[in-house]
Amino acid sequence: METKTDPTDLNVRNFALVIEDLTKIFIRLPSIEKLSFTTLSVLHTLSHKSPMRLNELIATEQVTQSAITQLVTRLERDGLVERRSDPTDGRAVLVHITSQGAKVIDSRRIDRITQIKEEHA
Repeated sequence: METKTDPTDLNVRNFALVIEDLTKIFIRLPSIEKLSFTTLSVLHTLSHKSPMRLNELIATEQVTQSAITQLVTRLERDGLVERRSDPTDGRAVLVHITSQGAKVIDSRRIDRITQIKEEHA
């Protein structure tokens, strides 16, 4: 007796292989100005959810208060993010991605698309 498979069933093995391939592409893609994975992750997060408070970035990036403070300070110095007062709470600071920071993320996305197309052509 032949069993029929539902074409909508997810082939977990193939899905895992695709995720692994994409992860390799993402990690191996040369970094612009040698930015770290954590730096790129913060910029990527801010490109979708800007502005964010530091404690929100700590939670999403799973880093310490000290690490995120140092990273945001460096990103601000490099013109990739800026800090502004939270209009709803004067004690809090919001981190905004700048147009230069957004360009870094856009450039990496274009590079990834190009690399994926080349590898699967």
